[in-house]
Amino acid sequence: MKKNSFTLIEFVIAMTLGTILMLALSYQFIAITRFGNVLKNKAEPSREAYIVMDHMTHVLRFAKVSQAISYTSNANEERLTATIEGGHISLVPADAVYYYQRDKTTNPNYLYFSSSPTPNSGVVLSQYCTSFIASRPVQNELILQITFTKGGSSTTNKTTIRVLGS
Repeated sequence: MKKNSFTLIEFVIAMTLGTILMLALSYQFIAITRFGNVLKNKAEPSREAYIVMDHMTHVLRFAKVSQAISYTSNANEERLTATIEGGHISLVPADAVYYYQRDKTTNPNYLYFSSSPTPNSGVVLSQYCTSFIASRPVQNELILQITFTKGGSSTTNKTTIRVLGS
């Protein structure tokens, strides 16, 4: 007897195997998506840490040693103030005061860079800055420690900047 079609049992077995295969593929897709989100949460703070530290190093390197480089921290804000020598950085033709600041009340994870002491003004350097500390152990050195957090991932970077300004 010639058979040109599938029996009911063959059809049920094929559907069961197809369903198992589709479930396995969908679980794999979900796992890859979750892994991508975890990886993004780990990589983004590190990327922003690199960008912020690079920016701060380039700008603060030309801070005037003779002028005060001050750091203040209280319940509402963290602020680093420095006078940058003119002529070393583009768009800074003359000596100018610049601020790195984090307003702990309005946007607690935003780190701003500006020429104005007004909180939450200027360029947003980071959305994930949870703290920054600056200290000056000797006249021509500035030590920065900045923590960046996103999701459950956190990275803390510390660097010493040799201040070359006059």
